[in-house]
Amino acid sequence: MTTRGAASVLGALLLVAATGCGDADRESWTGQASVARAAGVADPPATRGLASEEIALDASSRVEMAVPATYRVEIEGEVSEGSRTVPFHVGGWVLVTAPYDAVGSTNNDINVVDIGIKTDTSPVDGRSGALWFGTNTSIMGDLDLGVVPNGAAIDVVSQRVDADVVYADVIVELSRLNTLNLYNVDTADEGTGGAQLDNVLVGTVSLRFAPDGSAIAGRIDLGGTSGPGSPTVTSEYHATLDGDRF
Repeated sequence: MTTRGAASVLGALLLVAATGCGDADRESWTGQASVARAAGVADPPATRGLASEEIALDASSRVEMAVPATYRVEIEGEVSEGSRTVPFHVGGWVLVTAPYDAVGSTNNDINVVDIGIKTDTSPVDGRSGALWFGTNTSIMGDLDLGVVPNGAAIDVVSQRVDADVVYADVIVELSRLNTLNLYNVDTADEGTGGAQLDNVLVGTVSLRFAPDGSAIAGRIDLGGTSGPGSPTVTSEYHATLDGDRF
C-alpha cells in the first residue's frame, strides 16, 4: 500500500492529538495526560461510527463475514533483544474493519480489511509482550488506546490473501509514520518505573478466519527498534494468537 493522503509526520511518540477525527466523544490527549490514559488494562475496541457491511476476503475466498468485528484473543510468544529473550502469554483484542477509504492521493490502494491489535496491558506499562499494531493509522483511534494519530490517515502495510488467510506486510518506508505501532521487550529494571518502547519497523501479521468470521487464528512476526527514528532492527516480536468473536 501507499500513503493515504500526505505522508506527514504524525508527531512525537505518544504526543498526538485527536484533532480532525470527526468524533465528538473523543478528547485530545497530549504529554503526560496521554501516557496516563493509555496505561492500564485495555477495554474492548469501540465500533461506534464504523460502517457495517458484509465482505469477502477475495473472489476465491470461502470467507464471508460482517465487519466491524471485535475478537477476544490470547497471544503467546516471545520478545527478544540482543541476548535477552522473554516469553509471554497475554490477553488482547483484535479489531477488523472494512478498509479505510483511499483519500487524498491517486496512488492509494485499499486493503481487503484493516486490522488493529492491542494487548490487555499497554506498551506504556512496560510489560513484556505488550503490543499496539494497526495496518492504518486511523484504526489506532478505533482501538481506543487513549492516544490517537493526528493528521492524514496513513496505510503502512501491503496485503495479500491466500484463501482464508490475510497477510499484512509492513512497508519499511512507511512504518515510521505510524508512531503508535509499538511493543515492549522487557520490563524496566526493578524500581526505575520506566518502560522501553520499541517501534515496529518490519514484519508480518497474518490472520486466518473461520468461514463466517466467528473465530480467528494467526501469527505476529515483527522487528523493531527502541531508538525513535532509527532504521535498524534491534528487537523481535514473535507470537501466535487465537480467539473468538466478541
